[in-house]
Amino acid sequence: MLSARNLPPVWDARMRVEAGDAPRVGRSGEVLVAEWPGLARLTCDLQGKRSRFSAVPGADPGKVRKLRDGAARALLADLRGGLSLHASAVAVGTRAILLVGAGGAGKSTTAGELCLRHRARLLADDMASLDVQPDSVHVNPTERHHYLTSSSLSLLGVDSEASQGEKQTVLASRAARTPTPLALVVVLRPDGRRARPAARALGGADVVRALLPAIVRFDVRAPRRRELDQIFTLYARCRVVEISRPMVAGPESLVGPLVLETLQGATT
Repeated sequence: MLSARNLPPVWDARMRVEAGDAPRVGRSGEVLVAEWPGLARLTCDLQGKRSRFSAVPGADPGKVRKLRDGAARALLADLRGGLSLHASAVAVGTRAILLVGAGGAGKSTTAGELCLRHRARLLADDMASLDVQPDSVHVNPTERHHYLTSSSLSLLGVDSEASQGEKQTVLASRAARTPTPLALVVVLRPDGRRARPAARALGGADVVRALLPAIVRFDVRAPRRRELDQIFTLYARCRVVEISRPMVAGPESLVGPLVLETLQGATT
C-alpha cells in the first residue's frame, strides 16, 4: 500500500498554485508528497502510477475539488510524461486556446469571458494538462469550474458571493469533455501604459522564456530534457502570441474578442 507515514517528508520546494495555498512538495522515502496546508495532501510513487489524494477534515469542499481536479492531476500528469502548466484553457469549436501568464495576468478572467460571452468550453481554469506528441498537441479536459474573484465576476456580469479579493468557485456554463487540439497559446501581460489590448507574435527564445516558468513539476530532483523538447514541439505546432491588456478594472481590460480574432488567424 502506498504510504508516507513511516518517514517524515523532506520538503524540496514550494510550488505556486493560484487555487488555494501553495503546496509543499517533497519526498518520504520512495513516495512523493504534496501538501496544501489546511486543505489536502497528495502522495504517489515516483512514476505517478499509484496515488492517493486526501482532504483535510473540515476543509472547504470547493477548494478541495479545485485542487483535486487541477493541481493534483497536473502533478501526476508530469510524472507520467505529460506537460502541465500553470495556465487556463478553453475550447472554441475544434481548437483549444491556452492562456499563460504571471499571477494576476488575467488567465482565469479571460477563460471565464470566453466561456460566458463567446460560447467557449472550459478545459482548465488554472492548471492545464497537455499531451505532446511529435505530430500533435492536445489539451486534456481537467476542470469544470471557474475560480474567479468578485471583481472579475462583476466585470463579467455575474453576481458574486465572495468578499473583495477572495475567489469564488463557479460551475462552467460549458465544459469540454474530450482532449482538444491546441491551436493558439496566448501569453497575457498587464500593461499600465495601454488603453486597449494589443497582440504581437512571439518566437524562439521569447516562447521558451514565457513558458518555462509556467511548467508544473512534482519530482523536482529528476533531471529533465523532455520539457524543453515539448515546448519546442508546441511552438512548432501552434501559434504563440503575447497580448498586453490595460491594468484597469473595466471592460477595456477584457481581451476575449482579440483572442478569438487571433485564433481565426492561427487556423486559416
